[in-house]
Formats: sequence, C-alpha cells, structure tokens
Amino acid sequence: MALKSDLISRVDIKAKALLVGLGFKRVIIGVEEVYEYKGKYHKLNFVAGLGGFVIECATSLDEARKNLYEDSDILQVSAGEEELLKQLQHLIVEYYL
Repeated sequence: MALKSDLISRVDIKAKALLVGLGFKRVIIGVEEVYEYKGKYHKLNFVAGLGGFVIECATSLDEARKNLYEDSDILQVSAGEEELLKQLQHLIVEYYL
C-alpha cells in the first residue's frame, strides 16, 4: 500500500506542476487548491474507489465556490506514473486549452 501511496503523491505533485506549466493559475477556494484557466476552475482528485485520478471542472468562480464541479476524465493509477502523466497532458491540451 505504501508504494501506491507514494505513486499517488508523486503523480499529484507532477500533475499540479504540469497544470501550472501549461498556464493554469493556482487558486485557493476555501481550503481547496484548484487551477483556473480562462475563467474555468479545475481540480484533480484521487478517488480510491475508482483506482485513479478524476479531473473535475467548474465553469465559473461561483460554481467553484459552491463546489459544483462536473467530473470529466478518469486517469487510472494502474497505467503507471509516466503513462498517467502523458494521458493527463494529452487531455489538458485536447480539451481544456
């Protein structure tokens, strides 16, 4: 379990750096760290029951403040760190930029 936890932590850190590197702005809403790009708010959460990270999006600051995020894509941890990060970058470039 520790290895999986380490993988999740590494992916989380690298994914957040990827978002910033692609031009997303880190924003704190309440106590939650989210990433804003062109007025939309995004977050990446690990969901144990799904075995992966879920990209969520709110279409406005008001929705983000009300925690009204829509689930988007799921990135499976079983793909491995490198592949998961490649998939994340592809999704961000394809659908969010």
